[in-house]
Amino acid sequence: MAAAVAGARTRGRSRGRGPGKKRFIDYPRHNKYGWRRWVPSWRLVAGTFLFFVASLMGVSAYAYSQVEIPKEADTARSQNNIYYWADGTRMVATGDGANRQIVKLPQISKHIQDAVVSAENKTFWDDSGIDPMGIGRAVWNMAKGGQTQGGSTITQQYVKNNLLDDQSQTLTRKAKEFFIAMKVGNEVDKDKVMAGYLNTAYYGRGAYGIQAASRAYFNTDADKLDPSQAALLASVLKGATYYDPAGYPEIDPNATAEKNTERATKRWKWILDEMQKDGKITAEERAKYTTFPKIQKPGQSANLTGQIGYLVRTAKANIKTQFDLGEAELERGGYQIYTTFDKNKVTALEKSVQKVIKENIKPKERPKTDTNVQFGGASVDTDTGAIVALYGGVDSTKHFTNNADATGAMVGSTFKPFVLAAAMRDGVRDKSWVPIRTPPPARSSTRTRAVTPARTGW
Repeated sequence: MAAAVAGARTRGRSRGRGPGKKRFIDYPRHNKYGWRRWVPSWRLVAGTFLFFVASLMGVSAYAYSQVEIPKEADTARSQNNIYYWADGTRMVATGDGANRQIVKLPQISKHIQDAVVSAENKTFWDDSGIDPMGIGRAVWNMAKGGQTQGGSTITQQYVKNNLLDDQSQTLTRKAKEFFIAMKVGNEVDKDKVMAGYLNTAYYGRGAYGIQAASRAYFNTDADKLDPSQAALLASVLKGATYYDPAGYPEIDPNATAEKNTERATKRWKWILDEMQKDGKITAEERAKYTTFPKIQKPGQSANLTGQIGYLVRTAKANIKTQFDLGEAELERGGYQIYTTFDKNKVTALEKSVQKVIKENIKPKERPKTDTNVQFGGASVDTDTGAIVALYGGVDSTKHFTNNADATGAMVGSTFKPFVLAAAMRDGVRDKSWVPIRTPPPARSSTRTRAVTPARTGW
């Protein structure tokens, strides 16, 4: 009986034991019983973690070695054309391209560079294109409900806007952006990244890039921005729909001018404070900016109303002829076009025409003769042949035909004295410019001077 009981105990215990031989991966654990067999050892946990980390590093290293920095996206280079007056001041920006004028970093205020770094990526000038600590900090601040820097670095945003041209929120795009940003951070100069980011970012009001944004909000150039203006433009980068003080209630009822101004003011103050903390501005300079910067209304900086549309149309026609540019090539944008138009003379000519209209044209009193009267005019520099002013009609957005051009009202007999003077000076020629009759010999040292018609000077 005693022997039988002992045998039973032995058999019962042997059924509860684990495997007799310890395996390389000891799981379930060979020397444990019951539920303890299924609890992994610290060695197994540590080994699994290290294996996972090593595998992840290996995959990342392989992915990094395989990725290439893409070429700049076509949309990132899309610009409009800028037209300038004769004195070099800006007339208007127009074209089928994006409302963007790409400028080099020296043409961008240091204040806007400092503002975006303080607001979005404090380690930009030193990091390798990604900032894991910054991502963690952004998540933590979001959890607390406070102001945040973006999770993406400036380099990542540059890659997304300038190289990938992909705004989708997919895991594939995020992974591609991550590895390309690492390579860009290690191989591309930081100045180029900063300029590329500021030139491609969207600031609202149809403005792509810092130069167009400076014009849209403050009617100034990017190199003239002060810290207060820079802080505002850095604010709208968080999302123009909710931070442009003008508001976008047609997009979101919560994006009214009042609510947007409140949000923008709060972030504007925060960015200026961060710039002071980061040593970008002094406490004395920060104290200067207590009032929200004055912003112009949307649409004030660039339009083709009044005589501007006629001037641009005339300049475009001349450029295409003089430089053999096609319509598509010109409208692709990126040209800086300096005209011979004198702003003061254009204004004076318009006032002169309006005075004549007011004093002489009375369609209510003489409906049969004055109802459809139109005016056109041009002023030409007699020494150079350059057109310095023209009047194409009442408004290029209301009266589309340019009356100063051959497509509008003809000059008629008004031009006969110029033709006669040219014939007296140069003789008469046929269509191939072969002389038919030479001019008469000069009778004295005085010679008549005439102007050849419509020779532009762009």
